[in-house]
Amino acid sequence: MPDAWWMRKENERWVLGGGVLLFAALVLLPFLGTYGLWDPQEITVADAAQKLARQMDFGVLWRQKPPLTPWLIGTSVSLFGPSELSARLPIALLGLVGAFATYALGARLGRRRAGAIAAVVLLSSPLYVFQSRQLVSDVATVVATTIAMLGLVGLAWPDPHKPRWRTPVDVVLVCAGLAMGVLSAGLWLGVFVPLAASAAAAAAYNPSRRFAIGAGVAAVAVLGLLVLAIFHTEAAQPGARAVVGRMFVAAKDYLPWLGGIWRKGEAPMGSVGFDNVVNQVAFGMFFWSAVAPIAVLRLAMGKTSKGGALFLGWAVVGYFVTTLWVRYIGDVRFPALPAIAGEAAQGRGTGRGEGQDRSVAACLAEPVSSARRRRP
Repeated sequence: MPDAWWMRKENERWVLGGGVLLFAALVLLPFLGTYGLWDPQEITVADAAQKLARQMDFGVLWRQKPPLTPWLIGTSVSLFGPSELSARLPIALLGLVGAFATYALGARLGRRRAGAIAAVVLLSSPLYVFQSRQLVSDVATVVATTIAMLGLVGLAWPDPHKPRWRTPVDVVLVCAGLAMGVLSAGLWLGVFVPLAASAAAAAAYNPSRRFAIGAGVAAVAVLGLLVLAIFHTEAAQPGARAVVGRMFVAAKDYLPWLGGIWRKGEAPMGSVGFDNVVNQVAFGMFFWSAVAPIAVLRLAMGKTSKGGALFLGWAVVGYFVTTLWVRYIGDVRFPALPAIAGEAAQGRGTGRGEGQDRSVAACLAEPVSSARRRRP
């Protein structure tokens, strides 16, 4: 008996890609406008978006906060009128794009089924779903870094069997993702994190030395620009720490390229410990967050794939940057959620033979796979 069309190998790209989009739409889009805005969190964002829709002064917005999310909300409100649906719709569409980008990244690093599993893991994580259905959200940063990662992976490990136009497309993806990252979170979270994570993975697994050096130099350059933007020197005051009679002083105003205000003095309660982000991810992505220790063990044993190395590096860099951000700048949600989802979907090996190791999430599909193998 021939396989149904949706089970054929040649149709896998369309079936899985379309399935991810459909599943994302079913999770993120229904009932967006049927419940009121949260007071005061969402109402504050909606009021600012309405003001932006009337004035459309994006230069002022750039000097006050990362402009991408408010601009999308304001544009939607100006097009469709003020309502809960029009305000939340662009955020939900960003979540849909992020889910598909996660699928594409997982497919590029492993197989399309691994990408589909990664997207399902992401869409079954409360932290991602809630951010994609509310105005108080950092989902734009998640989407931006995932798009940048998709292009960076293509540049780090180019496939010689793919057409030549793929390289220019990868460059466009990198530029688009990093530009979105600057507009949604600034250089540190939106640009440094994907550059540093991809450089570390390229150097650690199946080394692509030229790419690793280039991405690493770019990441260090971004850090240097941030230091120059944040700090300046002044004449040393009595009793202050100084170098050659000068002391470093942090800027007091909002820094557009940083995406925040550098906090001086004592940190607020709850922003100091390194467990802040751990708790956020552990509860927000439960139970998929439980694969993190497994990923570290795989890397220590030298059994991780390039996908596993990239996702682990992405999660680690994102963790440290987010922790420092919470301490010195302000509240933010963990931006490397697709890294946890991708790690859950990655097997330990890259082979496709009988002895291939399976991902944690793939075990959930074992009953269906067994039934298919037993079918006459």
